[in-house]
Amino acid sequence: MKLESLRYFHVMQECGSIRKAADRLHIAPSAISRQIAILERELKLRLLERTSSGVVTTAAGRLLAQHMQSIFRDIGRAQAAIDDLKGLQVGEVTIYAMEGLVSNFLPSLITRFNAVHPGISFNLVLAATDRIIEARPSINAVSSLHVCAAKQVVLLPWGAPLQGSPKPVC
Repeated sequence: MKLESLRYFHVMQECGSIRKAADRLHIAPSAISRQIAILERELKLRLLERTSSGVVTTAAGRLLAQHMQSIFRDIGRAQAAIDDLKGLQVGEVTIYAMEGLVSNFLPSLITRFNAVHPGISFNLVLAATDRIIEARPSINAVSSLHVCAAKQVVLLPWGAPLQGSPKPVC
């Protein structure tokens, strides 16, 4: 079953008619009819009874509609969660740090960041330098942290090719 066919059937169910669904989706009614016909062939079941006054959903169509309502609600929730993640609304950041950073620098940085992005949680791992280097991302960074929307603080070993001039954190 193609998602497009299922979506057209779902919208048709919500609207109550093929014509209203076509208006909502900004497509021709024949496109919806064609996709529902494809769906019926794939399922080897009639989903709609065509009458002179329109269409009536069959028992199989009502059953499919129930499941599609739940599926499309879940798809909507998944899309919202992904959009939240893209907009720094929710997520998780793991920071590997030496003890010296934990007492002074990181608490104020995390507090400022959380004031702007309360849905982001932090995992702080206190570690020795060799453990931090083992855990580093593949870009030769010791560790990285998203700060103030799109900026990043990246701690690099001395002489690393990505090393540049220092920039303010916020």
